Amino acid sequence: MRVLTLSCENATLLIEKSALNELSRPQSIQLKMHTAFCDACKQFQRQNQLINQAIQNHLSDISTSRSPTEPRMGTLVKQQIQQIIEKKLSEN
Repeated sequence: MRVLTLSCENATLLIEKSALNELSRPQSIQLKMHTAFCDACKQFQRQNQLINQAIQNHLSDISTSRSPTEPRMGTLVKQQIQQIIEKKLSEN
């Protein structure tokens, strides 16, 4: 049963991780079970999705208006965020 339980801190990390890439099956199950019972994390997940969508829309608008030679930081930033999330998850 310990495998299925998830703290709110770890749930928020998984929510952030899911915005960057797909969660593993066990992580996905843990997060679904946690958000089924935790209204705060469920609300955080909704807000996180809205914020990420707004950022994507904004970045899309910027990318169409900038010079094609201007460098993109998206991939590098994603990798850095992913590393931070993985480190936090492994600490817990």
